Amino acid sequence: MPVLHHVAVKELDPPATQGPFLCMRLRLGPDRPPGLKQRIQADHTFLMAGLGCLRAEFPLPSLGLVSYLWAIHTPTRPRRTHMLVAAACADIRKQDATGASLPRRGLHRTFARAMLRTAVGKVHQDLRI
Repeated sequence: MPVLHHVAVKELDPPATQGPFLCMRLRLGPDRPPGLKQRIQADHTFLMAGLGCLRAEFPLPSLGLVSYLWAIHTPTRPRRTHMLVAAACADIRKQDATGASLPRRGLHRTFARAMLRTAVGKVHQDLRI
């Protein structure tokens, strides 16, 4: 398993293309010895559109949530790229958050903000590379 950002990555399905789209399913989890019982891992779906748009879907079944993360890259000049990162969260069974109760909407916002902070932190780590 390759490891990036101290997260083990396992390919679940080979990458599949359809026109300008590339779809991948990966299992991500902390880089820990297999014997540890507290292993956290999740299956994620990544959809890339062309060279500059990525959508990642992160299910969290234990909370009944699914989080979405978008990263849109736009080259602005040589060695410079503008990157827009956004996140959203919904209930797994209802992909529309508008009907969620007030406490659930708060959970959605909190989880989406945490995903966004994590993603931006990982991008900052990548900048050194």
